[in-house]
Amino acid sequence: MSRTSRHRILAAMLSACLLSLLGGCTPLTVLAVLGGCKDGGSNGSSGGVTGSVTTGEVRDGMTIAQTKAWFNGSDGPDNVCQAYPDGQCTWWACMRGHKIGLDVGSYWGNGGDWAASATAAGWKTTRTDPVAGSIVSYPPGVADADTLYGHVAVVEAVDRTAGTVTISEMNGRGGLGIVNHRTHRINVGAVYILPNGSVSTNGSAGTDSTSSGSES
Repeated sequence: MSRTSRHRILAAMLSACLLSLLGGCTPLTVLAVLGGCKDGGSNGSSGGVTGSVTTGEVRDGMTIAQTKAWFNGSDGPDNVCQAYPDGQCTWWACMRGHKIGLDVGSYWGNGGDWAASATAAGWKTTRTDPVAGSIVSYPPGVADADTLYGHVAVVEAVDRTAGTVTISEMNGRGGLGIVNHRTHRINVGAVYILPNGSVSTNGSAGTDSTSSGSES
């Protein structure tokens, strides 16, 4: 390897480390996508997770058919998610929500409407204190959300030390009908819909075995 090549690699690694400190990116993310992160988002987790959902298998690249397999090919229990178009963020949030035990409504609107719809249905919300198993509703334009319809996803893990959440979503960076994970700061301007019942987790604050909604 030439001296010039070694210098370029060292410079890239230094830039990645600096960006990971100043933004929400991990060094691996910056090296993989030198454009860095938007709104403090990244494709990975910083580690030190203090609460994560344990119900059901979720992995990057999951498809519509694989998601429906949770419910024997249906759109959720009794097709409760059928009103949401397959593969959209709302469909995924409904399907994933019911998989982890959340009684998500069938007609909560576009992703950016879910916080208001959930509040009207009696759910509690927070902007600063999410737990694993929360649904996260993004107003239009917030954290890469669609500028007209907004976005919605499910919080798979919370890292309170880093101040981040890791979400699962469809019709996000993975594209329509494909699941991907994303990690971003808690305080990006999104609204977290807290579980209105127990969700099986490894501890929302590193101690509890279940998490439930609470006023914030």
